[in-house]
Amino acid sequence: MIEHLSYTQINCYLQCPLKYKFQYLDKIEWPFVPSGLTFGTAIHKVAAYYHQKKMQGTELTLEKLKEIFEQWWNQENQNKKILYKPTETPDWLLAKGGELLKVFLSTQNGNQIVAVEKEFKTPLQHPQTKEELPAPLIGYIDLIEKDKDGSLVIVDLKTASKAYTADKIVNDLQMTCYSYVADYYKLNQKKPVHLRYDVLLKSKNCQKLQYTIRRDKEDHRKLFQIAKEILKGIEHQVFYPMPGFYCTDCPFRENCQSW
Repeated sequence: MIEHLSYTQINCYLQCPLKYKFQYLDKIEWPFVPSGLTFGTAIHKVAAYYHQKKMQGTELTLEKLKEIFEQWWNQENQNKKILYKPTETPDWLLAKGGELLKVFLSTQNGNQIVAVEKEFKTPLQHPQTKEELPAPLIGYIDLIEKDKDGSLVIVDLKTASKAYTADKIVNDLQMTCYSYVADYYKLNQKKPVHLRYDVLLKSKNCQKLQYTIRRDKEDHRKLFQIAKEILKGIEHQVFYPMPGFYCTDCPFRENCQSW
């Protein structure tokens, strides 16, 4: 039986059940890491470091953030085989990272930082019947702020090459997971908990887009039902390929072809 579920695992199974098997059950070593994943992780790590220092009362300069990013980026390029897109080079992404960090730093607000990379392990329950799944929901919340009105704001930082569509905002399960966790622990007893995506665009002119997300108990019920069916599929070994644009930089392409 699966010990736990995370948003990443849920999303992986929905994208391609066979990829889930290769990654989480067979634990096949990745022959390469897609550049987008490495780049996004690097930006995320620098942002987390910035917020941790800010929470401690220390403000970091752009030069310091770029220095940390460059160190981590060079280390990743030395230790891993990274699959770059045809239009990318390591130096181009290094420069783009600096541009995004400039945007990131210039758009910081005055909200109080409450927590950075907050870990959670939460029972997955049906919001009405209280039926509980055998695998809890685990993960990390990038950032929790408190705004000027005293309301908590759950923030997730992303890097992307294009703006989010309305469909993605409505159907994205990551914020549903965070909303469910906030509701389970009753973080919204006195004031509502807000949900926000901060998306740094790797476009020609880098910018940050913010999306306010809304979720309710009906969304939590759907999350429960999806997780329940995924656990059922894993238990009955329902694994099959799901061809699509994700195949382009999937590290299990050869395993899939020989499956």
